[in-house]
Amino acid sequence: MCCRWLGTLTAFVFLGVIVRVSHAQTDQPFRTPSPQIAASTSGYAAAPETPNIRSEASLEEPAYESKPTDRLDAAKKSSKESEDPELSDYRTEEEYEAARKDDKNSVARKLEYGERPVDNTRAFLRSQTPFVQPGKWQFDFGATYSVFESKLPFISGLNLTEIQAKRRRIDAPVGFRYGVTERLQWFGSTAVGWQGTEVSDGFTEQTRNTTGVGDVLTGFNYLLRKESKDCPAIIGSCDVILPTGNTSDPRRLLDSGLGNGAYSLSSRLLMVKSLDPVVAFWGAGYRFNFEDTFNGEKIDIGDQIQYTLGIGFGVNDKVNDKVTLSSALIGSYITDFKVNRVTVPGSSADIISLRLASTFSNCRGITEPFVNFGLTDLSPAASFGIVWTR
Repeated sequence: MCCRWLGTLTAFVFLGVIVRVSHAQTDQPFRTPSPQIAASTSGYAAAPETPNIRSEASLEEPAYESKPTDRLDAAKKSSKESEDPELSDYRTEEEYEAARKDDKNSVARKLEYGERPVDNTRAFLRSQTPFVQPGKWQFDFGATYSVFESKLPFISGLNLTEIQAKRRRIDAPVGFRYGVTERLQWFGSTAVGWQGTEVSDGFTEQTRNTTGVGDVLTGFNYLLRKESKDCPAIIGSCDVILPTGNTSDPRRLLDSGLGNGAYSLSSRLLMVKSLDPVVAFWGAGYRFNFEDTFNGEKIDIGDQIQYTLGIGFGVNDKVNDKVTLSSALIGSYITDFKVNRVTVPGSSADIISLRLASTFSNCRGITEPFVNFGLTDLSPAASFGIVWTR
């Protein structure tokens, strides 16, 4: 019994002490522990206090949620101040968000040399469409070999025989393209080469060789309309041929030369439509050849109605390392030949050929081997070559 009373008395004394201590603490004002004290109790080093200062204008503005654009702008501003190129390496909010989630493997990041990746799917149309970026140059050089073969009826005395004419030609074409604007491209080309001509009537054979520079061609490509979901891109082109090459008389089979010997103007339209992974193109144009003089006679070699139709197929999905297979049907109808402004009956002709090419595009340039098959008598029987673009 005595022990029970002693335990009860001890409990009352302990409760009184607790109440007294609580009253003593409520008499003091409430204070936030200093960073130094908080750090010492938490075991981490104290961070310096940062005052929360806002301008009057910011106080009046309502709070809003940060958007991706704001985060991207802030990141770019911060990267400029810190001279860190990694943060300013994005073009759109989508790229920024993708790279923020996967910084190492994100395909949204630019290439390591800092330039925007260029889609080379249409590199095989670089000579017909505005392909070069504004202010940039592109140069072509290559080698081609062509064979022309034709057979013509020939009367020798009372015998009807055939004249066989064969021309072999080796060219080293050179050209350039310059991006004037995003829609306008200036281009030019010529060739240095050799041509050998053989004419045989079954009894005798004559040959003639010539070397030199061919005619100079220069002109412009202009993007009239960009491609949309339902409509193709429309490109307008015009060019002029300057007769700088050594010419051949078109009336003589044995005459050999690398130029047409006449000024020429051309205009055409080309339509291009992407049907992923295929790019289809088709177009038509007209070439006007001016009259020229050969051996004292005025010769008009005839105008040309040109047309083309083809497709390109990208065989891989890489953006900067692209391989494209292309085929094109290239044709032209040549109007009647004129001598001293008198039309030669039956002298009109069709020249149709089929061109197959493989275009390899990467960061170092473009490589394009090709082969061309003649489908009519006046077309080259066959030609092949390779063109490098840098």
